[in-house]
Amino acid sequence: MSRSAVDTEIIIACHSVQRPLADAVRSVLTGAGEHIGVRVVAHNISGAQLLAQIPAHLHERVRLQELHDGLRSPAGPFQAGLDSSTCEFVGIMGSDDVLEPGAADRWRALLRSSRADAVLARIQREGARFPVPTPPARPGTLLRSALGAPWVLDPLRDRSVYRSAPLGLMRIAVLRELGLALTPGLPVGEDVDLTTRLVLRARVLHDASGPAYVVRAGAHDRTTFVPHPLPVQLAFFDTVLQADLAPEERHLVALKLLRIHVFSALVVRERTEMWSAQDRADLARITARLLREHPDVPRDLSLADARLAAACLSPAVPTARLLDLARARRRHGRPATLLPADPRRILARQGALRTAAASAAAMLAPRTGGGPRSGS
Repeated sequence: MSRSAVDTEIIIACHSVQRPLADAVRSVLTGAGEHIGVRVVAHNISGAQLLAQIPAHLHERVRLQELHDGLRSPAGPFQAGLDSSTCEFVGIMGSDDVLEPGAADRWRALLRSSRADAVLARIQREGARFPVPTPPARPGTLLRSALGAPWVLDPLRDRSVYRSAPLGLMRIAVLRELGLALTPGLPVGEDVDLTTRLVLRARVLHDASGPAYVVRAGAHDRTTFVPHPLPVQLAFFDTVLQADLAPEERHLVALKLLRIHVFSALVVRERTEMWSAQDRADLARITARLLREHPDVPRDLSLADARLAAACLSPAVPTARLLDLARARRRHGRPATLLPADPRRILARQGALRTAAASAAAMLAPRTGGGPRSGS
């Protein structure tokens, strides 16, 4: 089997021979249709060193390229792969991760049989009981996926901006038409702007019930799980918030940035000794700017989120108290996480109660197996 039939390419960026690259490549290609290929971008390392990690019988379906930019940012190699690909459909994948059997075939088949521009994968963290519940789409959307007929997400009603990474498959022509690219130079969050613009401006499916993209956390230096200074970790805010958005879109994006990214910064800094006075000042400044520029965001917060936001704004709040509030807002299902800070917003679409219900439904979405193969 050769690369001549390949019209679908999963781009894997890798910067170290210590990464389980062979597992990633095998998960894409083993049992996959002839239309599926892999492009490995060797980042600041010899491509030959990485090719040696991959089983020889898969070499003919792997395209190798090198990027030597001296930067510790995944944006460079992923974008280099996207710019070089000549395939119709492309996806990006971390070298630590794997796809469940049949994933790439199913995504290709869904795009082939629809007018959609992209399909978002079901995301599963290794060892977790439930999938990552993003986007927290409407139950009807999830039901359609479970029945094998995903429909195009509505960016507002299906809250698709809650997806921060474009994991799945995309039509490369749409990326180029919309001018979508990864934010260069960032060590983390480089894909948030691309994903936000993609789900807002393109026709995107969510395959909530198909084979998953599995996030593995074995690498000790994986940037996603390493605390960075807050101005670095949240540097993508500037690019995302500069987008030309309608008022309701801008509200949802800002709400998501607070709920997912600001509050998640507290998750990776879970001990008081991990916080300096500068960290608290940065947290207060970033939160204050977000709320100042988007004053309607607090109206859709839960009681628990509102208490945490207030603590983020004040470096005078003891760090131990800040972290207690961060843990409290993750006790999902408790009254404080469901009831709105503004009682008038109890049934608001982007309010705490409906968003929590949609997240719960996303976690419980039934599986449908591998789905159709890419034989046409």
